[in-house]
Amino acid sequence: MAIWFVQIAGPWVHFVKYIENSGEGLAFYAAELQKFQQETGCTYGDHYWPHDGNARILDEKGRTRTAVMGDLGYQVQVVERGNINAGIEAVRNVLPKCRFDAAHTADGIKALKNYKKEWDDTHGTWKNKPLHNWASNGADAFRTGAMGAALEVSPPREQGNRIWNFWIRKLR
Repeated sequence: MAIWFVQIAGPWVHFVKYIENSGEGLAFYAAELQKFQQETGCTYGDHYWPHDGNARILDEKGRTRTAVMGDLGYQVQVVERGNINAGIEAVRNVLPKCRFDAAHTADGIKALKNYKKEWDDTHGTWKNKPLHNWASNGADAFRTGAMGAALEVSPPREQGNRIWNFWIRKLR
């Protein structure tokens, strides 16, 4: 699970925190969101998840991930899968408007910098798809957010320093 915490203020998209983890249930991530909210006093805006957010989990009720998060107090918007190249283009379009808190998003920035195409040894050329490795999770989460939010920052959806958004990418 990779989570970017984002604040839209004026013409800028501020990335204020990034966390990534695995092997934890959704209650763990809900607790992380609550902890961040208590530490910062922020008010959450939209929560964007990738296309598989509506997948059912193996609990006694057979609920979807989004239903579980709803029960934990967080309403989630699922972003349809869409074309990966269109998503990469959405990221390219928003990057000039982005500002990153270097200390709190260092792992996410590292993932973005290491996201790359897959090499085809047989043909000696780059494939037309990204390499799935450790960097994919943070980069895919960033792309999901760019596609879901459409990051319309001019004019901004909301002003002020207490409107926060985040998106999540589930580990494959």
